[in-house]
Formats: sequence, structure tokens, C-alpha cells
Amino acid sequence: MRIETIVFLGGVLIIAIFALPLIYFLYYVAANPYQAIVVNMSSTPGPPCGETEYALKLTYSDPIPMGDVQLTATFTEANGSSFVFRASANVLTKGRSLTLCLPSDVLASARAVSFNLTGSIGFVYPLSISSWQPMGG
Repeated sequence: MRIETIVFLGGVLIIAIFALPLIYFLYYVAANPYQAIVVNMSSTPGPPCGETEYALKLTYSDPIPMGDVQLTATFTEANGSSFVFRASANVLTKGRSLTLCLPSDVLASARAVSFNLTGSIGFVYPLSISSWQPMGG
């Protein structure tokens, strides 16, 4: 076997090892749209949230682990002041969740909310998702 062939096959193998987590993540998202990351808000009291708090739960259901995950929710009031809530995890695997406990008075007075989710797919590829929505408050 020639040295060029060995080098070529080695390069293909290295690229395949690094590209596989991203390809698998994108395949799962394309095959199951709106199911890789699910956000749910509940007013049911219970751990880790208190009686006057709403639980905002982000559940990750993609089979490829996500590392260094941070969820930030920023609620802005009519006067311009804002409240920032954060939850983080070193690793999110399929079925694991991040929960933010949001005081009901903040939700009642908020005029807008923005969410930012950051992490890395398979600990290699950075991911950042941001969203902004007005609220009735």
C-alpha cells in the first residue's frame, strides 16, 4: 500500500470521527423537528421551585450529548428594568432537563422575554439559540 493511500485514509478517518456527532445531531433534528429541545412552563409548585414561582423546564432529547450548556431568560419591564435568570449544566444528555424558577410577580410585570441557549454539540461544535418575544404583562 502506498504512503499516499495511507495518509488519505487516515485523513478521512479523522474527519469522520469529528464530523459524526454533528451529522448525527443534524439528522435527528431534521427527522424530529421541534422535538430535540422542548421548553415547558408549569405553575405547579414543587421542587426545585417554591409556591409563588413558575417552573420553566428545558428538556433535551437529542441522542448526542450537549456540553457546557447555559440557559438564560431575561424579562424586561415597561420601565426598562430587566431580570435575568440562569441555569447551567456541564452535560445534557437525552432526557435531562434544566429548570429555571421564575417568580410570579416578575412574569406579571414583564413586557418582553428573551431566551438564550448556548452549549456545544458533542463537546465540539458550538451552538447558540436566541429568541425574543413580547408579553402581555
